[in-house]
Amino acid sequence: VEEYSIYEYIKPYSGILIFVGVLIVCGIIVAILLIGKPASCKAGTYGTNGKSPWFGSCIECEAGKYSDSGSSECSKCNAGTYSLRIASKCIDCDAGTYSDSGGRGECSKCNAGTYSLGNASKCKVCEAGKYTNQKVGSSECIECDAGEYSLSNASKCSICKAGTYSNKSGSSECSKCDAGTY
Repeated sequence: VEEYSIYEYIKPYSGILIFVGVLIVCGIIVAILLIGKPASCKAGTYGTNGKSPWFGSCIECEAGKYSDSGSSECSKCNAGTYSLRIASKCIDCDAGTYSDSGGRGECSKCNAGTYSLGNASKCKVCEAGKYTNQKVGSSECIECDAGEYSLSNASKCSICKAGTYSNKSGSSECSKCDAGTY
């Protein structure tokens, strides 16, 4: 019985085996480069170094934060702005609303007697002689009519009491009537 080495059995196929081996190695390299390459995260999401983890996904920004595409973290919205989840930018607060600190998911309505013009970090107080005609969420202050007055931060005007008057709009106080008049 003659003994043969394994080499003698595969020797006639050695060219084919080398070719198949090279194809397998090349296929693995191509698969790693194309399939396994981390994708850039879309705006409103983030990942390590701005890319999604291997065979994973990007993480969504929470409300009050935003990101550009390819970001490695979400940034807080500034005061006077807000954002919903998965935002690519922050939105200015509407007139009559505000956000007093960064990272808000919504804006709050201004209280009665205060107002904002939009993109506000706080509401402004109506000055004396003016009022807001809404309970909350006003975008302007309105002058009191003649015969009425208001102090600052007013949500309504008061009628001048008997024996007093205001003959112009926007009064902050009523004047006493002259003797013999009412």
